[in-house]
Amino acid sequence: MSLRHAKSVRHAVLAAAIFAGAISPIALRAQDAGMSKDAMQKDGMKKDGMQKDGMMQKGAMQDAGMHEMGVMVGATAPAATVRTLDGHEVDLATYYGDKPVVLEFWATWCPLCKKLEPALQAARAKYAGKVAFVGVGVSSNQSAAKQKAYVDHEKLTGAYVFDYEDAAVKAFSAPHTSYVVVINKDRKVVYTGAGPDQDIDAAVRKALQ
Repeated sequence: MSLRHAKSVRHAVLAAAIFAGAISPIALRAQDAGMSKDAMQKDGMKKDGMQKDGMMQKGAMQDAGMHEMGVMVGATAPAATVRTLDGHEVDLATYYGDKPVVLEFWATWCPLCKKLEPALQAARAKYAGKVAFVGVGVSSNQSAAKQKAYVDHEKLTGAYVFDYEDAAVKAFSAPHTSYVVVINKDRKVVYTGAGPDQDIDAAVRKALQ
């Protein structure tokens, strides 16, 4: 079997696995990045491709014959069972309705999330009491305890939950970490985006209209 044919077979298998729900896109990118658990936990992650793309292993999905995924703007925000960082089960839907909601899919090892954090923190301060900010921690090479320690150390504000069974990742078709979804009071998705250069303030203003 030629190398080109072998790669084609692998990509077809990976694409089928993603569609079947056997592997998440986020987990696929972590695997394709070739990072060990210890390496991903470090802040290094200096791979040029990640830095230049503005997205963690954006090419992994494309190499597998996949397009980027994500919940559609205008769709009703789905429910998903997650856990607080203290271990209590909660449905993301409990955050909807009272006020607009900003969800960010993140991980402690995500360099793009770190770059996006100042914009999110500024929005949390500016819209305190008017908008709910919820960090959805992905499960790939993560634990609720690790994420709680990070949140406490960095003194991050807002609510944080752990997507222990990837229910939220699947419900929102989250393509990678740093993925942001903004939901208005009518539970409609008004914005989605990813990467470190998102205009979070503009996205929040759209939800408040």
